Amino acid sequence: DPEQAIPILEEAVDIARNADIASDLPYGLLLLALHLPPDESDRALALLDEAAAIGTRLGDLEGVADVTGVQAEMAFRRGDWQAELRAATGAAELEFQFRGSVRFGLHFWRAAEAFAVLGYLEPAAVLWGLVDVPYTDAEAAERLTGIESALREGLGDQRLAELKARGAALDAADAVAYLRKETGALKN
Repeated sequence: DPEQAIPILEEAVDIARNADIASDLPYGLLLLALHLPPDESDRALALLDEAAAIGTRLGDLEGVADVTGVQAEMAFRRGDWQAELRAATGAAELEFQFRGSVRFGLHFWRAAEAFAVLGYLEPAAVLWGLVDVPYTDAEAAERLTGIESALREGLGDQRLAELKARGAALDAADAVAYLRKETGALKN
């Protein structure tokens, strides 16, 4: 219940700040940002930026990857596809750096979603081949179905299958390198 959670999370953040408990502060900021209502998205983004900066200073790559992944999700909710793509790429790079893999392909999912909406269907389909997201909630299912449908409609069944197979064959290092290259190509 956000009404009950927000004051408790604000208190936890204040305690972590005042007691200089830097290792807990990023997680408190992350949780607070996640519980804020949509009309406080600017505040949520500022909290996430602060959490990422503290995590970076502490060398907590896992925490920064988590924060960056949430920034990608918030960019999706704002319809800022370029920001979703940049954040998903950054999160995948960080997660690979500390873990040597990318869990469930969640960051690849977010990147594929952004590429698809931006009209870059081939990189979206390659990344889509890396997605193994174990979510079953209705919103996630709707998003997953929407991406699959857009790719199928834009590429056709055969080309989509070829590109997904190409993505599925990538190991984690090659997948992150591919994502970085394709994201970088959009900047030019």
